[in-house]
Amino acid sequence: MDYVGTIIRPPSEAHSLLLQISLGCSHNGCTFCGAYRDKRFRAKPIETVLGDIEKARTLLPSPTSLFLADGDALALPQMHLLKILCAIKDKLPWVKRINSYASPRSLLQKTTNQLIRLRKLGLSRIYLGLESGADEVLCSVNKGACASQIIEGGKKALDSGLYLSTSIILGLGGKRYSKLHAQKTAEALSILRPQHIAALTLMILPETPLAHSYAGKEFLPLSSHEILQELKWLVAGIDVDKAQFHANHASNHLHLSGKLPRDKENFIHLIDRACAGKLPLMPDYMRSL
Repeated sequence: MDYVGTIIRPPSEAHSLLLQISLGCSHNGCTFCGAYRDKRFRAKPIETVLGDIEKARTLLPSPTSLFLADGDALALPQMHLLKILCAIKDKLPWVKRINSYASPRSLLQKTTNQLIRLRKLGLSRIYLGLESGADEVLCSVNKGACASQIIEGGKKALDSGLYLSTSIILGLGGKRYSKLHAQKTAEALSILRPQHIAALTLMILPETPLAHSYAGKEFLPLSSHEILQELKWLVAGIDVDKAQFHANHASNHLHLSGKLPRDKENFIHLIDRACAGKLPLMPDYMRSL
């Protein structure tokens, strides 16, 4: 494939065909994120993307899932996306699932009918970063959207029949907002009711605005045990009918994987055991993004 720079994808897209249709992130202002700071957001020329799709016809084995990169492919104009999805459908008929990151803004700018049209052409799963349900935290990290806007965008995806995978970041509020962050995030998830919830743990990346705040002691990060307490508050507060819940990212101190509400009591039991020192935590040298 023809691409520029490093492509970021969700862990669950490890076996997907990666098709870069845009570069960077449309917001690219979150203080904790260093993924796209060297890229100006723009669409790749449609001729280049169509050429990449043509090249993908020769790949063996042929992946049945495809991920549209970069950080907010859904921000591209509707006609641009329609051409790409039609080409995938025509040239790569073995692809059954097409997935993409989406920002709250890109979801809000699309109508429900537009999203339905994309779904009918193969778009399947949307990855949406909630990060926090607390506006105080979202504002402090310059997320570019408040909790109600993120919920509104996520609900639009769900109403369109798309599968919604939502990520949150443990420790994002630091010591100042820890309990508020956990409780408000649980409330937001309970309102949004995504099919999948992924809990990551904050890792302060060098040369990001958050790293400078940490160096200046303006941001006080949580200890591993404080992260576990925040995780317990979060899990206890989530009220959904059915959702996959994973805290098994490489950044997490304690790996949890299962379904809510079915596994809630077991999750809390495991967290309590870890807090008591009866379950080992992931060593810091083994944690990464």
